[in-house]
Amino acid sequence: MTPALTTSFIIPHKGRLELLHQTVASIHAQTRYDWIESIVVVTMNTDPICFENDDKVIVLTIPDAPSISYQRNQGAAKSSASYLAFLDADIELAPEWLETCHRLLAERPVRHMVSAMQRCKHDDNPIERVRSALSNAALDVNVSFLPGRNLLLSRDDFFEAGAFPEHLKTCEDYYFTERVSARGELFYTSKTWYYHLGEDASYWETFSKERWRSEYNLLSVRGRSVPVAEWPSLLLPFWFVLSAVLGIIGLLIANEDITNIALLAAIAPLIVYSIRLYAKNTGTLRLWDIVKFYAAYFPGRALGTTIGIKKAISSIKDSKIQQIRCTQQSKNECKKSGTPLKRPLRVMEFICPTGYYGAERWVIALAKNMDRTHVLCELVVTHECAEPLEVSKQFEALGLPCHAIPLRNRFDLSAIYTLSQLLKKRQIDVLHTHGYKSDILGVIAAKYAGIPAVCTPHGFENAEDWKLRAYLWLGGLSFRFFNVLSPLSPQISHDLTKTY
Repeated sequence: MTPALTTSFIIPHKGRLELLHQTVASIHAQTRYDWIESIVVVTMNTDPICFENDDKVIVLTIPDAPSISYQRNQGAAKSSASYLAFLDADIELAPEWLETCHRLLAERPVRHMVSAMQRCKHDDNPIERVRSALSNAALDVNVSFLPGRNLLLSRDDFFEAGAFPEHLKTCEDYYFTERVSARGELFYTSKTWYYHLGEDASYWETFSKERWRSEYNLLSVRGRSVPVAEWPSLLLPFWFVLSAVLGIIGLLIANEDITNIALLAAIAPLIVYSIRLYAKNTGTLRLWDIVKFYAAYFPGRALGTTIGIKKAISSIKDSKIQQIRCTQQSKNECKKSGTPLKRPLRVMEFICPTGYYGAERWVIALAKNMDRTHVLCELVVTHECAEPLEVSKQFEALGLPCHAIPLRNRFDLSAIYTLSQLLKKRQIDVLHTHGYKSDILGVIAAKYAGIPAVCTPHGFENAEDWKLRAYLWLGGLSFRFFNVLSPLSPQISHDLTKTY
């Protein structure tokens, strides 16, 4: 196995076992099977799933998984491969999928994610053929976001993008891939392909599926910039709702003109989209099949988005509660209250290093020994020189994200704002500081970001310089504002109680 190309396949699963087995079989059929480290299946099924004589398959059973994002993140945490391939549990990969996607990913250093086109089988129904045509509207180009059916990216990019957003039950793939696109190119290729096995059996199923998917449309917009290509899918549902309301008003007041205008307004997008898709796929799709598809698709999205307004309003009201997610309490308090942690706790370690000494080594040891299914660590350091820091190198060697905040001087207060924005962007639950400078900057940034802060004093210096003594005094003063103080030893705990 080429160490640099080791890949773990992550498959969230619920429901039909025969489709899952077909998906796993297509992974086993890959031309570069030697590049595969593991196949992690994260299932909500309670019945045992058996893959006989297959030492690469790992099955995690989480019946109460709150979202598909949670399943994907749990699978990623279980893996240690350099690359992650996220698949739906109802697709069949082309035999050369892994090899081709790795080659395309390596072609350009600025390319950070690759996904393959959908191919139809000869017996696919008209609904699946229309969906395939929509999915393949733009091929061999860079895109702003990608569906989550098949994705290949590096482990570093996965964690740098903040993993999948667990507060979203749908639209999580667009949210996550758009974050990856901020780091570089997302490439949608025709050089390899996949079959979709779990097709819609009826137009009612299409309507129901789109209604469910659209409930989180508005929530998925929060915390990110929305690409232009996404605006139609966000605005058209409201167009349909307004048209429907106008039509109802016309009927109630028996005004034929208003009713006709509402009807034309409702069907105009359907006609425009149908003709556009038919023109791009002349000879492969029938216009009537496209019209029937959109006749189920648009009303489903309109209803789902309307239902989602309530979810979006509730989310805004409870945003701090959702962001902290039980982390203002300790794990023990969460257990006592009966409120489980919905996903791994995201902890940001913060240190202002002057070298690679005791505190820096302790941070590395702490991150190395954390169970990543429960706690995901990231590191942020202040940077006052151009040379890379040893603690950053060691942290990144663990396969964990590392960030640097440049300082214009030894005590640059603008770092507080930069750190608070980083904590929000990375969806951090707890900030953990080490050292007087990180204590002072960190506790303010954490308060501004609305998350708890934990401080670990590593010892106290006997300083001669008055400036250093002042900083140490401020660091001691900051202890009062932390949610938790966790001294490194009983002696430091005694000194802390006596002095501060």
